[in-house]
Amino acid sequence: MRTIVITSLMILSFSLFAQKEEIIGNLYIDNGNIYYERIDSFDIPIDSIIPIIQNSLVKNNWQIINVENNSISANIDFSNDYKRYKMTSLKSCAQFGTQTRCNIFIQLKEGRYKVLVNSIEFYNSAIGWNSTSLFTNREGKLSKPKCIKYGFEFVNAILNEKTKIVFENNDW
Repeated sequence: MRTIVITSLMILSFSLFAQKEEIIGNLYIDNGNIYYERIDSFDIPIDSIIPIIQNSLVKNNWQIINVENNSISANIDFSNDYKRYKMTSLKSCAQFGTQTRCNIFIQLKEGRYKVLVNSIEFYNSAIGWNSTSLFTNREGKLSKPKCIKYGFEFVNAILNEKTKIVFENNDW
């Protein structure tokens, strides 16, 4: 009985530390790293959707690295155009800077696809390139949530736009 209680407590403590902490929208923190994840569906064959996804990524300035086994990987480097999203750089922390770069990985299954953006880094002329570790504390949780709220609203909005897959219907 004692062993069962101890084992249960260990499993509970591991599951508490392994949980994702949602930031805003599709952004979350997991083990001190910040990710963007979205799952969408489609109603065409997988073989037909791969070129559509590639075309959408290229239109959004992603550089495709690899396409194989129903998955696509790419990376991007873009300027942080705060005004486009009705934000000022003064509303967010300096860590978000003027540029962002990150990687994308898209997995396809029949009828749905999963978008995962990772290795998100920001550039500020005073700091240089910095990873998301500047936004997390020693426990891997979000630090100073009020200060970085607006910055992450921007990151979520731009990644929503940059990862949007456009299905063009030419049947008409």
